[in-house]
Amino acid sequence: MRHIKPLTIKLIAIFIILWVILGNIYDLSTRDVLAITLAFSLVEYLIGDLILLHYTNNFIGTIGDFGLAMAIIYVMTRDIAVTDEALTATLYASFAITFFEYFFHKYMYRHVHSHFKNRHKENIATS
Repeated sequence: MRHIKPLTIKLIAIFIILWVILGNIYDLSTRDVLAITLAFSLVEYLIGDLILLHYTNNFIGTIGDFGLAMAIIYVMTRDIAVTDEALTATLYASFAITFFEYFFHKYMYRHVHSHFKNRHKENIATS
């Protein structure tokens, strides 16, 4: 249940970022932006926010998010982009998402990962 709020925040923020950059500037349809948002957000939340961020720090997690954003968004936009600038669009979108993710990680540390750390301490104390 504690994952619903952060995942909702992520989905809304990523959709807005991608809609502004890919939808308005590069003329992708809202349906395409929504598909990219769902694919990227779910993969990134599981790999980047729950696994990578849990075992590393905010800097490494943010760099990992940039790489994931570049890979996923480019693969999904190169065939549907109206222009030949899929790489440029992906780069702009990835930078914007990375900026958001830096602050989102701080939220994740306070509200999701702190719960895991407290639970781990309780398990060690009761063992």
